[in-house]
Amino acid sequence: MAMQSCDNVILSTDVGGTFIDFVEYDGKLRAYKKLRSEDIRSDIDVRDVDEFHHGTTVGINALLERRGRDVVLITTRGFGTLYRIGRQSRRALYSLLPEKEHLPIKRVIEVNERTLHDGKVLQRVNEEEIIKIAKSLSGERVAVCLLNSYANPENEERVKEILMRHGVEPHISAEVRREIREYERLSTTVIESYIYPILRDYLAELSHIAPKFYVMQSNGGKMAKEYLKGVNTLMSGPAGGIAAAEYFSRLLSLDNVITYDMGGTSADIGAIVNGTPLYTSQIEVDGIPIRTTSMDIITIGAGGGSIAWLDDALGLHVGPKSAGAVPGPACYARGGSEFTVTDANLLLGVLGEEISGVSLNKKLAMQAAETIGKIIGVAPMEVAEGVRKIVDTNMSMAIKKISISRGYDPRNFTLFAYGGAGPMHACSLASEVGIKRIVVPPMPGAFSSLGVLMAPVRYDYSLTLYLPFQRARERIEAERERFRHVAEERLGEFEMHVSVEMRYRGQGHEIEVPFAEDSVARFEELHRAMFGFTMDEEIYVIDARFVATQRREINLPKIEARENDIAKWRKFRGEKVPVYRAIKSCEGPCIVELGTSTVLVEEGWEAQQGEYGEILMEVSQ
Repeated sequence: MAMQSCDNVILSTDVGGTFIDFVEYDGKLRAYKKLRSEDIRSDIDVRDVDEFHHGTTVGINALLERRGRDVVLITTRGFGTLYRIGRQSRRALYSLLPEKEHLPIKRVIEVNERTLHDGKVLQRVNEEEIIKIAKSLSGERVAVCLLNSYANPENEERVKEILMRHGVEPHISAEVRREIREYERLSTTVIESYIYPILRDYLAELSHIAPKFYVMQSNGGKMAKEYLKGVNTLMSGPAGGIAAAEYFSRLLSLDNVITYDMGGTSADIGAIVNGTPLYTSQIEVDGIPIRTTSMDIITIGAGGGSIAWLDDALGLHVGPKSAGAVPGPACYARGGSEFTVTDANLLLGVLGEEISGVSLNKKLAMQAAETIGKIIGVAPMEVAEGVRKIVDTNMSMAIKKISISRGYDPRNFTLFAYGGAGPMHACSLASEVGIKRIVVPPMPGAFSSLGVLMAPVRYDYSLTLYLPFQRARERIEAERERFRHVAEERLGEFEMHVSVEMRYRGQGHEIEVPFAEDSVARFEELHRAMFGFTMDEEIYVIDARFVATQRREINLPKIEARENDIAKWRKFRGEKVPVYRAIKSCEGPCIVELGTSTVLVEEGWEAQQGEYGEILMEVSQ
């Protein structure tokens, strides 16, 4: 259903490493950006807001920066070393040194219990043993992951019940992610226990902003904060941009889109294929596998604040370290002295005197470039060109990874370029990978925040069945009815989608297809398309996935055609080029300054304004 243009005020925010993006909606849309402070709460303390929609980096930052208290793990006796063994995968194949332990586990407590792979309880939990454990815990974070609890959570639920009676609130794997693969289920439960208290406290401090509070999840949907899981927010912000791109690509009748969001600290790359975003059921953060439904996003340290540096051989690199908001790029005049991508764009003339309300100091940017240039014997402007080429190459490699490495030809895609810095680099990236059409959407600098506003409310549930398809059907239908009742309680009206992950008996990985009468036929069709063959083996349903969504979209107004409006002229790479406030159509090289971003139309590209305020760029004929 479309949002009504009533008196309700909705505020949507996306917190990045450098800026906070804001979109306000009260029947009309307004977007703006603010440099984030150390205390984000003060940046988003807005009165008279009826709904607050929030994309947050708190969960992933707490994990990356290791700001939580380590977790006590309760597991089945004999399996206490599982978290150290993991999958025995090695990044450095021939290294004799073991990799550093990643999971934030303080100590492991093994308990006497056993559930078999088919769900049969061989040994029940000993209540006295759990009571003794509860008394030994003092305010510690607790994760419970028992063997085969995906098949039958009875023992885990009993442990939780006893612990809670004695003042301990654990996270159990059957509630976090009830799926097969023991190590991944354990790691996901531990991370949930580690980051959730930090996220919960952070959200509680923002709860005064509005009576209705939704948080963006990695899966492209929002959830009311009281039902939220921390591991489901790890890709919160980037998912907002893809959600907006999915909506906008439908408006423009574009089926295949590569999304490119370059902000102040990082660049996030995703893809929409045949109108549907690419998803993954597992992500990896700092080497830790986490089972969560997430839009398939590649993130690299390439943003406006990415710092240029020299290695021991005097080779020039850019990122992943960022100047952030404080001290920021040298040109921000906030104490930063290291040369960044933003400084390079300022020296080359892509940027003018200010960006998103921040005044830029060209002299300080030049000094930062000279510091590097003197060491390697090149002029400051050559340093700036080198920094742009390196960061563009890094981002083009990420675009190839999300497309070519997944079997898609980027030349058949349109590039959606947004984020504060994205439209400044879009033409270079598109040329590098062979893309011939670019869309810069309206409000590009706050597009992820717009996506957080537009995203549906979404509730996911999954469980492992490990049954042949015909035997799994009855169980799936029963679970669908149970899920329907929970979704009605949480969402009210909703749409439901059920899918199954299937594989041939003996295989190790699955293919996801919609749950229907023809699921087996669709699985075999996909298997043949992906691998060139089918097998004469029984087909098993490994996981069933249930999704409920409640959509509420904004009807974007169409924009009247404008004439070219030249604000000034500026030197870009030594050539005088027009800088537009608005365009009808133009040929590169030229620059278009928007409220939340700057668009660089390079030589060989043509640009025109679209009917919703977007800028469409295509290679000149």
